[in-house]
Amino acid sequence: MCDHDGFYTFANGTKYKGSFKTCSKLLKHKFGMFDGNGVVKIPGVGGFQGKFKENLLNGPGRYELIGHPKQVDRTFYNCSIEELEVLLR
Repeated sequence: MCDHDGFYTFANGTKYKGSFKTCSKLLKHKFGMFDGNGVVKIPGVGGFQGKFKENLLNGPGRYELIGHPKQVDRTFYNCSIEELEVLLR
């Protein structure tokens, strides 16, 4: 396994930029999991910066909503990006 930085864009336009853990021995084709520090941008909603582990928000992070100057620090435990989108909407 090795760690690489990269980008991923979801079908709904949400974007992830950050560390990936690449697991090439498990499948014939490589696949990556969000793992380490990363940033998620949700179009029209806001963003999140923090820790990820195995595709989930896991650890300290900060999010902010578009149009609201206040940033919120929070610790997340096994929260999916889809759950984050619901929380921020």
